[in-house]
Amino acid sequence: MARVNQYKRLVEALDNVSTGFPSFLGIERMGLKKIFTEEDAKVFADMIPREYQTPAQFAAKNGSDEKWASEKLYDMSKRGLIFRRRTEAGEGCYEYCQFPFAFGLIEFQGAGNPDKSYLPYMGAYAGLSKYGEGLGATMPMYRSVPFRKEMVIDNKVLPYDDIEEVLARHDRFAVAVCVCRDMHGDKGCNHPRETCIITDDMADFYVENEMGRAISREEARSILLSGEEDGRVIQITNSKNAENICSCCACGCAMMKIAGRFTQPAGKHWGNYHVVVKDGDACVGCGKCVGACGFNVLSLADGKVSVPEDLFGCMGCGRCVFECKTGAIKLAQKPESELYEPPEDLIAAHNAWHEMKVERRAAK
Repeated sequence: MARVNQYKRLVEALDNVSTGFPSFLGIERMGLKKIFTEEDAKVFADMIPREYQTPAQFAAKNGSDEKWASEKLYDMSKRGLIFRRRTEAGEGCYEYCQFPFAFGLIEFQGAGNPDKSYLPYMGAYAGLSKYGEGLGATMPMYRSVPFRKEMVIDNKVLPYDDIEEVLARHDRFAVAVCVCRDMHGDKGCNHPRETCIITDDMADFYVENEMGRAISREEARSILLSGEEDGRVIQITNSKNAENICSCCACGCAMMKIAGRFTQPAGKHWGNYHVVVKDGDACVGCGKCVGACGFNVLSLADGKVSVPEDLFGCMGCGRCVFECKTGAIKLAQKPESELYEPPEDLIAAHNAWHEMKVERRAAK
């Protein structure tokens, strides 16, 4: 009887979560072997995809001992291979879930694993495979939201895009080092690194795993809004619950680089807002808004700010609006036909991405 290749099963299981993890020349397996033991790989592949499960449910599905399953799943979660959250059953009772390559495995390893031997393989995989193309072909992993609703004409901001309402929705917060900037090193990015905000169950996970530190809601708000001045933008997990809130930059953020490389439909769905010239006569031609945009959307024409008709590349973050002191430009909510409503929470988003991926591959 041929031996089962558990790492092949692991790749297939990762590919079955969220936007996918298409195999590429086995490079991904080389990286995964630096993180997962063969037993780890089998356990991950044996889990129910895109659902939380208790050790009892895992044991029942796979015919294993519940005590062993409880210890094994907890151990894997402590090493950032799967995600865990507390249940209402009492102290020390958890349920577990597979998480995708990103946001998930790569962030958990980057925040909590001092052994970075997997990085060259994963970096090569991300750069050479069709992984990024998959991200660009569906709704984006993150969406950009304005720093302040006052940046938007008539303060017209959807409740799940209002960063103040998003923060108020959560009780517990943690901050971790931005994995993108950490992996990027000092290659042209001088932004602060401890800027990745995690909330509630995810915050508990990060703090208990010593991948981040607990902070208050006000500290989280201060970290995010400080990006107005130094060139960062607010991107939140593409769910209404916004479990993860990033403070990203065009010079160091992998997701923003993907936004520039791949186009429709993700480019149109990166945010529900776009820049407009509100008062052209007020523009003094200083060019500060042009310099603030990480995607070169704005330009000067005849000494005045100019916005391209297709607005491609505009994330609706408000960095340019912050730099404009005359009120010449503002953000505007996109037409109703172009607005989109994100899934309720991250697991719902994983399922939505999975369905889009299946449809896309079937169409080829």
